[in-house]
Amino acid sequence: MQKVREILKYDKRKLGTFSQFNKNKSELKKAFDNLKGVENKPDFEIVYNTILEFISDNL
Repeated sequence: MQKVREILKYDKRKLGTFSQFNKNKSELKKAFDNLKGVENKPDFEIVYNTILEFISDNL
């Protein structure tokens, strides 16, 4: 997470509001489940909750 913060600061970027992130969880899951060729792909809920925690801490 710290690395992402460093990159955002270096590139002078800000995180958006991610308003669609919560609204479109089912669509995100469908797209994630359709990813092909990804080795050791974690469970969607793990990825989603990790991203949710990150954006919640940084908005």
